[in-house]
Amino acid sequence: MGRIWKNKMKGELILDNKGQPEAMKSMYQPSSKIRDFTSEVKVDYETGYNINHKPFQEFNNRSLITIMNDNQRKFNNYIEPKSEDPNESWRWNGIRPITRSKIISMAAHLTARTIFPNTFAQNDQDELDKQAGNTMRDLIKYNIKHSDYEEKNLFAVLSALVNPIVWMKVEFNEVIQTIKERQDNGELTYREVVDEVLSGLQSHIVPADEMLIADPYQYDEQKQRFLIRKRMIDYSDAKALYEDHKNFQYVQRGVRALFNEDDGMFYDQFDDSLDSLAEEVTYYNRQKDIEVVFVNGIYLGDDDPAENMMSHRRTVKDQNGKPVEVPIYPFSKSGYEPIDEGRFIFYKSAVEKLAPEQDLVDTMYRMVMDGTFLSVMPPVALRGVGEEFDEQVIYPGGVTSLPQEGSVEPLQITNLNAGYRALQEIERSMSESSQDKIRQGIPTSESKTAFEMAQVERNARIQLGLFGKMIARLVTKTGYLMIDLIIHHQTVGQVEEILGGSVRMKYRSFLLPDEEKEGKRITKKIEFDESLVGKELTPKERERKEDQMASEIDEDMELVRINPERFANMKFLITVSADNMIPESEAFEKAIKLEAYDRMIANPYTEHKSVTRDFLVNVVAKGEADKYMAKGEIPAQMAAGGGKTTPLVEQATKTGALKGLLNQQ
Repeated sequence: MGRIWKNKMKGELILDNKGQPEAMKSMYQPSSKIRDFTSEVKVDYETGYNINHKPFQEFNNRSLITIMNDNQRKFNNYIEPKSEDPNESWRWNGIRPITRSKIISMAAHLTARTIFPNTFAQNDQDELDKQAGNTMRDLIKYNIKHSDYEEKNLFAVLSALVNPIVWMKVEFNEVIQTIKERQDNGELTYREVVDEVLSGLQSHIVPADEMLIADPYQYDEQKQRFLIRKRMIDYSDAKALYEDHKNFQYVQRGVRALFNEDDGMFYDQFDDSLDSLAEEVTYYNRQKDIEVVFVNGIYLGDDDPAENMMSHRRTVKDQNGKPVEVPIYPFSKSGYEPIDEGRFIFYKSAVEKLAPEQDLVDTMYRMVMDGTFLSVMPPVALRGVGEEFDEQVIYPGGVTSLPQEGSVEPLQITNLNAGYRALQEIERSMSESSQDKIRQGIPTSESKTAFEMAQVERNARIQLGLFGKMIARLVTKTGYLMIDLIIHHQTVGQVEEILGGSVRMKYRSFLLPDEEKEGKRITKKIEFDESLVGKELTPKERERKEDQMASEIDEDMELVRINPERFANMKFLITVSADNMIPESEAFEKAIKLEAYDRMIANPYTEHKSVTRDFLVNVVAKGEADKYMAKGEIPAQMAAGGGKTTPLVEQATKTGALKGLLNQQ
């Protein structure tokens, strides 16, 4: 967009403070409506830019950009260059990578299992609504499996740990690529197909410095008056995306179009930072329902800016109960820990929280290493030489010449034990602020029993619990954005011409292979059926259709047919449990389930086949229980038994180191 600048006008040239040409009048001179709109966006751009660079009391009088840069240096183990002073260059300037190790460990634990948005219909007491909720959950899972969501989830967690805020954008793309095909006669032909890699539901991590906001004290991103996403893209990519727009002819390599309010004219300014890049600025205003793109300052929207609409819509009910689509920002955000009571939009990152102690441990570490150098190669003191002591001899192995009557004595000037004790205490404090060494996978000299290990697991879950809630918020908000895109792009029909010139609506179907149901692997197929639109089936008609569907599939498949109209108008809710983000130790979890099996199988009030499948066979052969479960009824005398724990469970929960833990769960 270009920042607000002050200059002097001279003809068609803009001169800088030295009287040198800064810009020249542009060929791009749009209508008054576009000029006025560009001026408004420019003011909002300035507001967002200033917020990112403004020092805040909540940031200890630093800016978002400053903290981002500092935190990323700390996370990446930045080491200051050595001093050029020969009397100082011997000193150790390394660091202890404690912060990076703890950040990676926390991210690994929080992403140990992929967190899916758990979707259910608002009225989960209705059986049809309940099935629709399950179908939406399956569709979200389908889109996640056919995208890089798991990778983006990892990067989102890392970003939240390092930066003051993490933004995630969700969008639906249909990208066409041209492919080459070699015909039987050797002729090369070209065909346009859908790019399966870039198309579909996509999620992106947006760097904090690429997002501009309207109000830093509005915590909810959907309540911001505007949001602006700015990013640098390759000029050829910008051309591929926007060359069909009539204004793209004015987009030049390395040139920005700047609007001057004084005369209402646009001027071209050369910018070496662009070179082969282009600056794409997307302006969102939810209140005005406007979304529009600028490239290098050139407006690429409708002729009338008021006609631009936000692309991301959400279906809600109006006061009359009729569905209506409203604009929604396609972004969700979160962070590590809140800074205040929920006013400030930014967060305190884990790197920022550990920074003071990291600085202290680095200082102590360098002092200890310097002391070690001096102990191994001590400097010397000169006695009886009659000259003033030269401080420049204080470096490892430093020596000097002296008269015959003089003497040399090594200097003992270090206390390494005190330094090591200080390092241990600081690192212990950092573990309390983040994560125990054992939880990080770092062995210690202290031996811990299984019970104590379980307590470490529990403490880690508590310490990461708040961050888990923050990530749960991000996943929940992202899940709602996914639902919007699924409803508006994957549940709508496409007009298809059939024989006789008539047309019909064709809906997509979805296959989810390798799904687990009642201990066996199945393939689930979801179909949107246009014949169900506008119909209400009686229980008998529904039963007849289900029988017909059952005859169309084999026993390893489940078929679900959905009324697309009712499905699109349904209200879905999402829940994500932070407690499920940090999995228990697998061995510990198995021991608990086997203990439960031994007790439940001996209880006459339990259904023994289900207990055997879920608490025994599925524990040791997850997803393959159907392979090992007996078919048909089992004689009563064979089904009886249980009541005794296995040696493994006995050791883990009764007489072993986990004794007494179950009473605390």
